[in-house]
Amino acid sequence: MNIPISACIIAQNEEKYIEKAIKNLLPNVSEVLVIDGGSTDNTIPICKNLGCRVNIHEFQFNFAAQRNYAMSICSSEWILFCDADEWFSESFYDILPTLLTKGTVKYPNCRGYHVFRISKFDGENVGEDFQWRVLRKNSGVWNGRVHEGFTFNRDFYGLKLPKERYMMHEHTMQKQLWSNKLYYNINQNIKKRPADNEGCDYQKDKWVDREINRNK
Repeated sequence: MNIPISACIIAQNEEKYIEKAIKNLLPNVSEVLVIDGGSTDNTIPICKNLGCRVNIHEFQFNFAAQRNYAMSICSSEWILFCDADEWFSESFYDILPTLLTKGTVKYPNCRGYHVFRISKFDGENVGEDFQWRVLRKNSGVWNGRVHEGFTFNRDFYGLKLPKERYMMHEHTMQKQLWSNKLYYNINQNIKKRPADNEGCDYQKDKWVDREINRNK
């Protein structure tokens, strides 16, 4: 069943993970839109071969800007945001049609949903949180260059979903250390993507560079 919602993935050099994310979305949504920040690996061919709509939008070291751009060009009224290393449970998809129809009848000013996320690195559970993943078009803006949040327009709000309607966030610790380095650079206003062997770890109250292999 295709639910009338656009799935949007913000990606760059995610050939190792993105196929799983797309295949999880494809049977359930009306379109998969990939906003690619300038991949140099096989990310774009993988996405196109799977039938995704790919839009190249240069990454300006601002994740919120990428998400806001995605919201402006999605075809559907509702948008499902998904990172390249995330996927949604069947229980989430089971309730999604109801959220977009009956949910907005009962709560007419509801414009989004907070989804429970479980994070696993190298198969180990490393944390749980809630993420804005279902949002209505023109309901607000993303803000923050890193670990971006969402601010609803006046009088609008979002609701938190039960934990059993969850999503998964899975990759390796090596990739996480690489991501830490990217986030560190952005926070320091260093507009440079780390090389695949550059990582960063928080040790003794400070960030320490580590040599890693992002592709592990």
